[in-house]
Amino acid sequence: MALSVKEILDRRRMESEEKNRKKIAAVYEANPRLKEIDKLVQKLNIQRINDRINGLATEKTTNEVLKLRREKDQILSKLGIEAKDLEPSYFCEECKDTGSVNGKTCSCKKQLITKKLYDQSEIENRIKKENFSKFKPDLFRKSRQADEDESPYENIQRIRKNMESFLDNFGAGSPNLYFFGQVGTGKTFMVNCIAKELMDKGVAVLYQSSNELHEFLGSYRFMYPDQKAQFKDKNDLIYNVDVLVIDDLGTEHITEVSKSNLFEVINRRIISQKTTIISSNIDIYAIDSYYDKRISSRIMGEYKPVLFYGNDVRLA
Repeated sequence: MALSVKEILDRRRMESEEKNRKKIAAVYEANPRLKEIDKLVQKLNIQRINDRINGLATEKTTNEVLKLRREKDQILSKLGIEAKDLEPSYFCEECKDTGSVNGKTCSCKKQLITKKLYDQSEIENRIKKENFSKFKPDLFRKSRQADEDESPYENIQRIRKNMESFLDNFGAGSPNLYFFGQVGTGKTFMVNCIAKELMDKGVAVLYQSSNELHEFLGSYRFMYPDQKAQFKDKNDLIYNVDVLVIDDLGTEHITEVSKSNLFEVINRRIISQKTTIISSNIDIYAIDSYYDKRISSRIMGEYKPVLFYGNDVRLA
C-alpha cells in the first residue's frame, strides 16, 4: 500500500535523525569527553532556566556553558569536525522534513501531494507522450488564409517560443495564462509541455480538468468534518500550489455553485500571486456569456491570452 504524504515526511525525518544519532554515537566513542560536555551543557541549561524563573543570577552558569562549548569546539577542531556536521541532514532543510514552514505548507510537501495526485490521475503517463521533445509543428498548416496575419504553423512556433521564455523566467509573480481556441489546436498538448518542464524544475504543479476541479470543490463544500480532514491537503493545494492548471474550462456542468467556486479559486490565487494556467474552447472575449462579469473581468484583466487556431491536428 502506498505511503501517505505524512508517512513519507515522518519516514524522511526519522531516517535523517537516526543517521545523525549514529554519527554522534561514533564521535562520542572516538572521544568520550564530548558526550560528557553535552550532558553537562544540557544540565546547566536546565539549571539556568530554573534560576531565571526563580529570580536568581544566571551569570555563573552562563559562563560555565560558554567554557564547555569552547572546549567542545577545540576537540571537534582537532578531530577535523565542524559543529554543523553533527546536525541532522534533512531531505528538505527548509522545513526539516516536517512539511511546514512558519505555519505554511512547505514546497516539498506540495510536491509530494501533487506527485500523489499525478500518480492517481496517470498524468505522468500523458506528459511522457506530450512534451516539447514530441512537439511536431509540421502538423499545422503552413499556408496563410486571407483573414490570418500568420499561419497556424507560425502561430504555434511563436507560442512555443513565448512559452519557453515563460519557463526560463518562471518565478513568483509569473503571469497567468489563458489558452483558447478550437478543439485539436494544441492547447492541452502545450499545457502538458509546460507542466512537465515546471515539474522537472521542482515546481509544484496541480493539474485538474475543469470537470474534476468542480466535482471536487462541489463535494468538498458539503463533506462532514472528518471527510474534509481527509481531503484538506488537496483543497489547500488548489489555492496555494505554485501552478494550478485548469484544463478544458467550460466542459463542466456550469451552475451558480460552480461559478462561485471558480471565482473563489481564480480570485484567491490572483491575490496570493500564484500562477494559474487555463485552457478552454471558449473565446476569452465570450467568457461572460458562460460565466459572469466577476469571472470574465478577472480573466480579462489578470490573464495573458494565448490564441491557438488552425486545423484539428489530432485528426492529422
